[in-house]
Amino acid sequence: MKKFEVETPAPAGGEDGPLSRRGDLDLIIGLVPYGAKVLDLGCGDGLLLERLRREKGTDGRGVERDSRAVIACMRRGIPVIQGDLDEGLADFPDKSFDVVVISHTLQQVNQPRALLLEAGRVGRQVIVGFPNFGYWRIRLSLLFQGRMPKSTILPYEWYDTPNIHLLTLTDFEIFCRQEGFGICRRLGLRHPSWKSVSLLPGVRAAYALYLLDAAAVHAPRPATEPASADSEPIQVVEE
Repeated sequence: MKKFEVETPAPAGGEDGPLSRRGDLDLIIGLVPYGAKVLDLGCGDGLLLERLRREKGTDGRGVERDSRAVIACMRRGIPVIQGDLDEGLADFPDKSFDVVVISHTLQQVNQPRALLLEAGRVGRQVIVGFPNFGYWRIRLSLLFQGRMPKSTILPYEWYDTPNIHLLTLTDFEIFCRQEGFGICRRLGLRHPSWKSVSLLPGVRAAYALYLLDAAAVHAPRPATEPASADSEPIQVVEE
Protein backbone atom coordinates (compact mmCIF):
# COMPACT_ATOMS: atom_id res chain seq x y z
CA MET A 1 0.00 0.00 0.00
CA LYS A 2 1.19 3.48 -0.77
CA LYS A 3 2.47 5.59 2.03
CA PHE A 4 0.01 8.39 2.61
CA GLU A 5 0.64 12.00 3.36
CA VAL A 6 -1.38 14.21 5.68
CA GLU A 7 -2.54 17.26 3.79
CA THR A 8 -2.79 20.64 5.44
CA PRO A 9 -4.88 22.84 3.17
CA ALA A 10 -5.87 26.31 4.32
CA PRO A 11 -9.22 27.05 2.67
CA ALA A 12 -10.55 30.55 2.91
CA GLY A 13 -13.61 31.34 4.95
CA GLY A 14 -12.80 30.63 8.58
CA GLU A 15 -15.27 29.54 11.21
CA ASP A 16 -18.09 31.75 9.97
CA GLY A 17 -17.09 32.06 6.33
CA PRO A 18 -18.44 30.41 3.19
CA LEU A 19 -16.95 27.01 4.08
CA SER A 20 -18.90 26.67 7.31
CA ARG A 21 -21.75 24.76 5.62
CA ARG A 22 -20.20 22.43 3.01
CA GLY A 23 -16.57 23.41 2.84
CA ASP A 24 -15.71 19.80 2.13
CA LEU A 25 -16.97 20.35 -1.42
CA ASP A 26 -14.07 22.73 -2.07
CA LEU A 27 -11.63 20.11 -0.80
CA ILE A 28 -13.17 17.33 -2.91
CA ILE A 29 -13.02 19.54 -5.99
CA GLY A 30 -9.34 20.12 -5.27
CA LEU A 31 -8.72 16.35 -5.36
CA VAL A 32 -10.39 15.76 -8.74
CA PRO A 33 -8.21 16.15 -11.88
CA TYR A 34 -9.28 18.45 -14.72
CA GLY A 35 -11.44 16.75 -17.30
CA ALA A 36 -11.95 13.61 -15.19
CA LYS A 37 -14.92 11.28 -15.59
CA VAL A 38 -16.64 11.30 -12.19
CA LEU A 39 -19.33 9.17 -10.55
CA ASP A 40 -20.89 10.61 -7.36
CA LEU A 41 -22.59 7.94 -5.24
CA GLY A 42 -25.31 9.51 -3.12
CA CYS A 43 -25.02 12.72 -5.09
CA GLY A 44 -27.87 14.55 -3.34
CA ASP A 45 -28.98 17.64 -5.23
CA GLY A 46 -26.05 17.48 -7.66
CA LEU A 47 -24.23 20.56 -6.36
CA LEU A 48 -20.82 18.86 -6.31
CA LEU A 49 -21.18 17.54 -9.86
CA GLU A 50 -22.39 20.93 -11.07
CA ARG A 51 -19.36 22.65 -9.56
CA LEU A 52 -16.97 20.00 -10.88
CA ARG A 53 -18.36 20.49 -14.38
CA ARG A 54 -18.04 24.26 -14.13
CA GLU A 55 -14.69 24.47 -12.33
CA LYS A 56 -12.87 21.34 -13.52
CA GLY A 57 -14.53 20.54 -16.85
CA THR A 58 -15.46 17.05 -15.66
CA ASP A 59 -17.86 14.59 -17.22
CA GLY A 60 -19.94 13.55 -14.24
CA ARG A 61 -23.06 11.67 -13.29
CA GLY A 62 -24.65 10.65 -10.03
CA VAL A 63 -26.59 7.89 -8.34
CA GLU A 64 -29.24 8.99 -5.84
CA ARG A 65 -32.19 7.23 -4.15
CA ASP A 66 -34.25 10.22 -2.99
CA SER A 67 -36.69 11.36 -5.67
CA ARG A 68 -36.61 14.98 -4.54
CA ALA A 69 -32.85 15.07 -4.86
CA VAL A 70 -33.10 13.46 -8.31
CA ILE A 71 -35.41 16.27 -9.39
CA ALA A 72 -32.93 18.81 -8.01
CA CYS A 73 -30.18 17.19 -10.12
CA MET A 74 -32.39 17.41 -13.19
CA ARG A 75 -32.89 21.11 -12.60
CA ARG A 76 -29.11 21.54 -12.55
CA GLY A 77 -28.79 19.57 -15.77
CA ILE A 78 -26.88 16.75 -14.05
CA PRO A 79 -27.25 13.19 -15.44
CA VAL A 80 -28.51 11.05 -12.57
CA ILE A 81 -29.62 7.47 -12.04
CA GLN A 82 -32.26 6.93 -9.38
CA GLY A 83 -31.23 3.81 -7.52
CA ASP A 84 -30.36 2.15 -4.21
CA LEU A 85 -26.60 1.94 -3.59
CA ASP A 86 -27.10 -1.24 -1.56
CA GLU A 87 -28.11 -2.96 -4.81
CA GLY A 88 -24.61 -2.46 -6.22
CA LEU A 89 -23.18 -0.89 -9.37
CA ALA A 90 -23.65 -3.74 -11.83
CA ASP A 91 -24.62 -1.36 -14.65
CA PHE A 92 -21.14 0.20 -14.66
CA PRO A 93 -18.16 -1.55 -16.34
CA ASP A 94 -14.78 -1.96 -14.66
CA LYS A 95 -12.66 1.22 -14.45
CA SER A 96 -15.26 3.23 -16.37
CA PHE A 97 -14.64 6.32 -14.19
CA ASP A 98 -11.51 8.21 -13.23
CA VAL A 99 -12.90 9.16 -9.82
CA VAL A 100 -15.76 7.79 -7.72
CA VAL A 101 -16.97 10.01 -4.86
CA ILE A 102 -18.63 8.68 -1.69
CA SER A 103 -19.23 11.70 0.54
CA HIS A 104 -21.56 11.80 3.60
CA THR A 105 -22.91 8.46 2.34
CA LEU A 106 -20.74 5.55 3.47
CA GLN A 107 -22.06 5.41 7.05
CA GLN A 108 -25.67 5.40 5.83
CA VAL A 109 -25.68 2.33 3.58
CA ASN A 110 -26.40 -1.22 4.71
CA GLN A 111 -23.33 -2.76 3.04
CA PRO A 112 -20.46 -0.23 3.17
CA ARG A 113 -17.77 -2.82 2.39
CA ALA A 114 -19.60 -3.95 -0.74
CA LEU A 115 -20.11 -0.36 -1.84
CA LEU A 116 -16.43 0.51 -1.39
CA LEU A 117 -15.30 -2.57 -3.30
CA GLU A 118 -17.71 -1.78 -6.12
CA ALA A 119 -16.43 1.81 -6.17
CA GLY A 120 -12.90 0.42 -6.43
CA ARG A 121 -13.99 -1.78 -9.32
CA VAL A 122 -15.62 0.94 -11.43
CA GLY A 123 -13.21 3.76 -10.52
CA ARG A 124 -9.45 4.28 -10.73
CA GLN A 125 -9.52 6.51 -7.66
CA VAL A 126 -12.09 6.81 -4.89
CA ILE A 127 -12.74 9.85 -2.71
CA VAL A 128 -14.41 8.93 0.60
CA GLY A 129 -15.66 11.29 3.30
CA PHE A 130 -17.32 10.35 6.61
CA PRO A 131 -17.90 11.62 10.17
CA ASN A 132 -15.20 10.44 12.58
CA PHE A 133 -16.73 8.51 15.48
CA GLY A 134 -13.37 8.72 17.27
CA TYR A 135 -13.68 12.51 17.60
CA TRP A 136 -12.77 13.62 21.13
CA ARG A 137 -16.15 15.17 21.89
CA ILE A 138 -17.85 11.89 21.01
CA ARG A 139 -15.40 9.94 23.19
CA LEU A 140 -16.04 12.21 26.17
CA SER A 141 -19.79 12.09 25.68
CA LEU A 142 -19.76 8.31 25.78
CA LEU A 143 -17.41 8.26 28.77
CA PHE A 144 -19.17 10.78 31.00
CA GLN A 145 -22.80 10.67 29.86
CA GLY A 146 -23.07 7.02 28.83
CA ARG A 147 -25.34 7.93 25.91
CA MET A 148 -25.05 7.81 22.15
CA PRO A 149 -23.35 11.13 21.43
CA LYS A 150 -24.63 14.00 19.32
CA SER A 151 -22.55 16.67 17.61
CA THR A 152 -22.87 19.32 14.92
CA ILE A 153 -21.97 16.75 12.27
CA LEU A 154 -23.91 13.86 13.92
CA PRO A 155 -26.97 15.70 15.28
CA TYR A 156 -29.41 12.79 15.45
CA GLU A 157 -30.94 10.82 18.30
CA TRP A 158 -30.12 7.10 18.40
CA TYR A 159 -33.64 6.17 17.26
CA ASP A 160 -33.87 8.42 14.18
CA THR A 161 -30.31 8.56 12.85
CA PRO A 162 -29.62 7.63 9.22
CA ASN A 163 -26.05 6.76 10.24
CA ILE A 164 -26.03 3.00 10.80
CA HIS A 165 -22.33 2.12 10.30
CA LEU A 166 -20.26 4.62 12.24
CA LEU A 167 -16.47 4.33 12.05
CA THR A 168 -13.19 5.95 13.01
CA LEU A 169 -10.12 6.88 10.98
CA THR A 170 -8.31 3.82 12.35
CA ASP A 171 -11.19 1.54 11.33
CA PHE A 172 -11.12 2.91 7.81
CA GLU A 173 -7.35 2.69 7.38
CA ILE A 174 -7.31 -0.94 8.57
CA PHE A 175 -10.04 -1.66 6.03
CA CYS A 176 -7.99 -0.04 3.25
CA ARG A 177 -4.95 -2.19 4.09
CA GLN A 178 -7.04 -5.36 4.13
CA GLU A 179 -8.82 -4.67 0.84
CA GLY A 180 -5.92 -3.25 -1.20
CA PHE A 181 -6.85 0.44 -1.31
CA GLY A 182 -3.82 2.72 -1.40
CA ILE A 183 -4.24 5.85 0.71
CA CYS A 184 -2.90 8.73 -1.36
CA ARG A 185 -4.11 11.59 0.82
CA ARG A 186 -5.87 11.98 4.15
CA LEU A 187 -7.60 15.11 5.36
CA GLY A 188 -8.71 15.29 8.99
CA LEU A 189 -11.12 18.21 9.27
CA ARG A 190 -12.73 20.30 11.95
CA HIS A 191 -16.42 21.11 11.78
CA PRO A 192 -18.00 23.52 10.97
CA SER A 193 -14.86 25.41 9.87
CA TRP A 194 -13.60 22.54 7.63
CA LYS A 195 -10.04 23.48 8.54
CA SER A 196 -7.38 20.80 8.46
CA VAL A 197 -6.13 18.99 11.57
CA SER A 198 -2.52 17.82 11.26
CA LEU A 199 -1.85 16.67 14.86
CA LEU A 200 -3.74 13.59 16.12
CA PRO A 201 -6.49 13.72 13.48
CA GLY A 202 -7.99 10.46 14.78
CA VAL A 203 -8.96 12.32 17.95
CA ARG A 204 -9.22 15.96 16.87
CA ALA A 205 -10.94 15.65 13.47
CA ALA A 206 -14.74 15.63 13.31
CA TYR A 207 -14.73 14.59 9.65
CA ALA A 208 -12.31 12.62 7.46
CA LEU A 209 -11.71 12.86 3.72
CA TYR A 210 -9.56 10.31 1.86
CA LEU A 211 -8.24 9.99 -1.68
CA LEU A 212 -7.72 6.30 -2.47
CA ASP A 213 -5.91 4.48 -5.26
CA ALA A 214 -8.05 1.52 -6.36
CA ALA A 215 -5.50 -0.13 -8.69
CA ALA A 216 -4.86 -3.06 -6.32
CA VAL A 217 -8.48 -3.60 -5.27
CA HIS A 218 -9.87 -6.95 -6.33
CA ALA A 219 -13.61 -6.45 -6.12
CA PRO A 220 -15.89 -9.38 -6.94
CA ARG A 221 -17.60 -9.22 -10.30
CA PRO A 222 -21.22 -8.01 -10.10
CA ALA A 223 -23.89 -10.69 -10.33
CA THR A 224 -25.35 -8.99 -13.41
CA GLU A 225 -23.00 -8.07 -16.23
CA PRO A 226 -23.14 -4.48 -17.56
CA ALA A 227 -25.81 -3.99 -20.18
CA SER A 228 -24.67 -4.48 -23.80
CA ALA A 229 -25.51 -2.19 -26.69
CA ASP A 230 -28.40 -4.49 -27.70
CA SER A 231 -29.97 -4.71 -24.26
CA GLU A 232 -32.16 -2.25 -22.41
CA PRO A 233 -30.14 0.93 -21.70
CA ILE A 234 -29.42 2.32 -18.27
CA GLN A 235 -32.24 4.61 -17.20
CA VAL A 236 -30.57 7.98 -16.82
CA VAL A 237 -32.72 10.88 -15.78
CA GLU A 238 -31.79 14.12 -17.50
CA GLU A 239 -33.59 17.39 -18.00
